[in-house]
Amino acid sequence: MAKNPKQENVPQSTESIMQKSLHQILVEHPERSAFGVFLFLTFIFFFDVLFSGKVFIPQTQNITFALSLPWKKALIEDGIFALWNPFLFAGMPAYASLSYTPLTYIPAIPFLLLEGLVGLPSLFLQIIHFPLAGFGVYMFLRERKTTFIPSLLGGIAFMFAPPIIAVITNGQALKFMTIAYLPLVLWSVSHFLRQRTWISFVFAVLTCGLQIQVGHIQIVVYTWIVLTLYVIFFIAALLREKNPKRAGKLFLSFFAVLLGGLLLGAVQILPLFEYLPHSVREASMLSGAHAGFAQATQLSFSLKDTFTFFLPFFFGSNEVQTYWGSMPADAFPNYIGILILLLAVIAAIFRRKELLVIWLTTSALFSFLLALGKNFAPFYQLFFNYIPYFDLLYHPVTILVIFYFAVATLAGLGLQFLVDAFLKLKNHESDIPRLAKNTIIALGILFLLALSITLLKSLIFKYMQSWYPEMISQSEKLHFDRLRFDQFISDWWFLTIWIGGSLILLYFALIKKMSRTGFALGIFLLSLADLWHIDYKLSKLQSSANLNKLETTDEVYSYLKSDSTLFRIFPAGAFYNEVEQSALGFQSLGGFHAAKLHLFQEFMDSTGLESTYVQKFYPDAAEQNESDSIILQKQHELLLRHRIQNHLLNFLNVKYILSPQPLPEYGLDYKKKSHKIIGDNYLPIMLYENPHVLPRAYLVGEFIVADSAATLLQKLTSFDFKPDSTVLLEKKLSANVQTDSTATCKILKYTPNRIEIKTKAAKKQILVLSDSYYEPGWYAQIDYKPAEILRANHAFRAVVIPPGSHTVIFYFRSTAFFAGLVVSLLSIPLLIACFYYGYSKDTAKAA
Repeated sequence: MAKNPKQENVPQSTESIMQKSLHQILVEHPERSAFGVFLFLTFIFFFDVLFSGKVFIPQTQNITFALSLPWKKALIEDGIFALWNPFLFAGMPAYASLSYTPLTYIPAIPFLLLEGLVGLPSLFLQIIHFPLAGFGVYMFLRERKTTFIPSLLGGIAFMFAPPIIAVITNGQALKFMTIAYLPLVLWSVSHFLRQRTWISFVFAVLTCGLQIQVGHIQIVVYTWIVLTLYVIFFIAALLREKNPKRAGKLFLSFFAVLLGGLLLGAVQILPLFEYLPHSVREASMLSGAHAGFAQATQLSFSLKDTFTFFLPFFFGSNEVQTYWGSMPADAFPNYIGILILLLAVIAAIFRRKELLVIWLTTSALFSFLLALGKNFAPFYQLFFNYIPYFDLLYHPVTILVIFYFAVATLAGLGLQFLVDAFLKLKNHESDIPRLAKNTIIALGILFLLALSITLLKSLIFKYMQSWYPEMISQSEKLHFDRLRFDQFISDWWFLTIWIGGSLILLYFALIKKMSRTGFALGIFLLSLADLWHIDYKLSKLQSSANLNKLETTDEVYSYLKSDSTLFRIFPAGAFYNEVEQSALGFQSLGGFHAAKLHLFQEFMDSTGLESTYVQKFYPDAAEQNESDSIILQKQHELLLRHRIQNHLLNFLNVKYILSPQPLPEYGLDYKKKSHKIIGDNYLPIMLYENPHVLPRAYLVGEFIVADSAATLLQKLTSFDFKPDSTVLLEKKLSANVQTDSTATCKILKYTPNRIEIKTKAAKKQILVLSDSYYEPGWYAQIDYKPAEILRANHAFRAVVIPPGSHTVIFYFRSTAFFAGLVVSLLSIPLLIACFYYGYSKDTAKAA
C-alpha cells in the first residue's frame, strides 16, 4: 500500500519536538545536562534555605557564622583584615587557626559581594557546592565509560549521602565545602595523569589549591591519601607491565600537581603550620603518646555502628533523645542508601578484576578500618606513630568521607554492570524465565520477612530490650525502648520498600516490559527517594535569627550592650562553649574551637574556671549525704577557691559572668535574668557583674619568677597571689621595678590587630595585658622602638616600662601569612601562563 504523501508532511506534535529536543540536549551536552540535574535537585532540596530565609541551626549557634560575624563587620565597616580574634579565649589567631579566612578562597569573593549588594542568602555559597560534589563523581565515572544515568546515580549518591548532608546541617560549612572538592580533585588529577596536557594540569592544580583554600585541612589530607592510593595502584600496574618509564612520568606528574596545589593554597598552609606548635593538638602530642592517642581518637567508629549502614536509626535518634550507640548523642547515622550499598557490592563482586574497582574497594576498606580508630588501635597506631602530622588529625570517623565516595562511585559502576547485563542476556534468552522467577521469589521472601517481623514484634521487642541501655526509671525505659523499637520497625519496612521496588523494576526489565534506560532511571529515582527521606529528617529548618532583635529584646544582652567600656564576659558552666556572645560582638573568656592555644587551655585547666566555677556549688548526691563536719570543711574550701577564681577573673578583665545556675553573691552583683535554648534544654541565663574587675591593661611594681611551668601554675591558684599588684613571670628580670601608686595606664585604641596604650609612672613598671600570649605574631613597641613581650601569668602578656610617659603599641604581624599570600598570588599568573601555553599548543595542532 502506497504511503500518503500528505501524511509524510504532517508536522510532529509539540510533545515529540520537546522530547526530541531534550534527547538532543542530553546527547550533545551530557555534562551540562548532568550539572543542570544536580543544580535542579539542589534547588529543590534546599528551596526553603535559598528562597525562604530558613537556616539549619540558629545563626548564633552556628560556629562558622558566629565566629565570622564580628570580623566581617570589622572588614566591611572599619577596613580591618583581622588576623587576631579577641572574641574567644582571651584572644587567639583568627586566620592561622582557620577560624576566619576571608577573601583567600577565590570563588567566595563574588558571592560575598552579591550577598552585600543584592542580599544573596548567606548559605548560598555553601549550598552551591552540592552540585559541584555530584558533578565530580559524575565526571569521574563518565571518563570510565559509564553511561549517563549510572554516572548521575554516583553523583547523587555522594552529594545527598545523609552523613554529608548532616555536616552542613550541623553548621560545619567549611568541612562540607572541602568535602565537595574531594571528587573534583580525584577526577581532575586522574584526568591529568591520563591526558598529561597543560590545560588538564592547570585544572588539576586549581581544584587541589581551591580545596586547600576552603580551609578544612583534615579533609584535604584524606583526599590526598585516597589520591596517593590511586597513584600507587596504577604505578604498580605499570611496573607489572614492565613500563617503568611511564610509571616514572606518572609519579612526577602527580608530584607536580600536588606541589602546584600547595603553592596555590600556601596562604592557608603556611600560617597553619606556624600556629600548630602553639595549639592544643600539638601540645597533646607532647604531653605523652598515650594521652595524645586518646585525645585524637575520641570519635572512633565501631563495628556495631555498621548496623546504621542498613537501618539508619537502629541506634535511635537524637531528635527524640533515644540514641544509645557508641557515638555522641548528636551523631548522625552513617546510612548511605541501601540500594547504593547493594549496587556497590555488585560492582565489587562482578567487576572485581578491574583495577579501578580494586582501588575503590581497597579505599573503602582502608578508610573503614582507619575510621575504627581506638576500636582497632594497632592498625590506627601504625599511621598515628609513623606518618608525619597524622597524629594531629582528630576524630577518625571523619575519614569515612573516603568510604562514602568509594561506595557512591562503585554504585554507579554497579548500575552500569546491570544495564550492560541486559544486553548480554539477548544471547541467553533461555535464562530469562529462571531469572524472572528468582526475582519474584526474592521479592516474596523480602516482604514475608517484613510481615513476620511485624507480626512477631512483641517477641522481638522483648528480646531487643536486653540490648537497650538500662535506666533508673523502668517506666522511662519502657517508653524510650518502645520509641527505639518503633523506629527499628519503620526502618525495616523502608528497607523492604526500597529493595522490593528495585526487584520489581528488575522483574519488568527482565520480561522486557521496561527498557534498560527505564530500569536505570527507576533505580535512580528510588535511590534518590531513599536518600531524601533520611536527609529531610536530618535537616530541621528554622527561621533565621535577627541579631539586632536579640540585642534589644533579650534583657541580658541589652544590658551588656549598654556598657561601652572594654570588658570580657565569662560564660560559665553549661554556657562555656557557646559562641552566641561572640556573634553579638562581646569578647568572651569561653567559646569553641577545636585547636585553641595550649597555654590558655593549661591556664583554664589548672585554675578550674572552665570545669568548676559553677559546678563546685552543686555537689552530687553522694557528697550531699556526708557528715556535717565534712560539709562545713568543704564549704570553707569552696568559698576560698571561689575567692581565688574571682581574683583571676578580675585579672582577666571579666566584668560580667553568665551562669545557668545561681551563684553566691560573694564579690558579685546580680543584675539580670533571661533564658536560652541549648540543644533541647531551656536554661536560665543569670547575669552577674564583677565590681572588682581590673582593666584590660594595668601597671604593677612587683613580680615573682617561677622555676617551672608547674610551679607557676601552682602559684596562680594560691590565695597569696594578688594579680592586681604582682605578675608571675617565667624568667627573671634585670630591671629594677618598684611599686608606684601614682602610675597610670590607659588604652587609647583597641582593634583586633593593634593595641595602643598610654602609660605614665615615676618608677619602672611592668605593663600587664590580659590578652593571650602568642609569640609568632605579636610584637611590641615603646615609643616606636622594639620591646620584648614577656609571658605573664603563664598565658598572657607583659612589657617592662621605663619611668615617664610612654606610648606602648602591640601589633600583630604574621610573617607566615604574608609569605603564603605572596606565594599564592604568584602561582596565579604561573597557572595562567601554563593555560595559555596549552591553549596555544592545542590551537596550533587543530590548525
